[in-house]
Amino acid sequence: RNTAGGERIVMYRLYCAAVLAAVAGPAYAGADDFGRVVSFGDSLSDNGNLSAVAGPLSGFIFRPENFFGRFSNGPTFAEILAGGANLATGESAQQRFYSFGIPLIQPIFNPDPPGSVNLAIGGATASDNAIPTIEILGFRIDAIPSVEDQISDFRNAGGQFGTGDLVTILAGANDIFNAFDENPNLAIPAAQQAAAAQIRNVDALVRAGAPTIVVANLPNLGVIPRFNVGTANAPRVLGKLDENG
Repeated sequence: RNTAGGERIVMYRLYCAAVLAAVAGPAYAGADDFGRVVSFGDSLSDNGNLSAVAGPLSGFIFRPENFFGRFSNGPTFAEILAGGANLATGESAQQRFYSFGIPLIQPIFNPDPPGSVNLAIGGATASDNAIPTIEILGFRIDAIPSVEDQISDFRNAGGQFGTGDLVTILAGANDIFNAFDENPNLAIPAAQQAAAAQIRNVDALVRAGAPTIVVANLPNLGVIPRFNVGTANAPRVLGKLDENG
């Protein structure tokens, strides 16, 4: 629906439906119908990539209740689709793509095995233009690989999609969070830009041969603990993203 002044907000539910309609496989396909799961995204899909990248610093990022370097207290949805994780050791059904190294984020991916792989990393944005950068020895580098970077990294490492692959992609929240922290009025434009970036990301995956793609929607960001406590206008501003979905 239109907001005041005729502005129409491009929201995830709309483009997700269009993308899924265009690239989805059999209407009733289940996880068991796919040979492997390849995941791109942020902390909601990260199965330990950021923890591996942080190396000895991971103890400053993750709390004891985090499940073996995840941002949750158990396996991520992407891992569950791929077969889960060992609850005693944290070993994942998906191979982690990134590890600590030089450059700061070093792929360890071997494209030859047919197993599932996870490139999602906490803090990632949908758009390459929305990620924070850091300066080292005069060079500015991306602090965290965006989804656009992840897709490029996968391809540059020799990764290819097979006909039995299920590809998951979930991102956009960090684009909005980063913009909101700078200025709450930038949240809605950031959502529009993130949605446009996700469309480009899906298009890149399709062109790379991904046969079946699941584009996950974002929840109502205005009700998450980060914003519904002590931030008076956050539920109102971020709630609009859900209302116009």
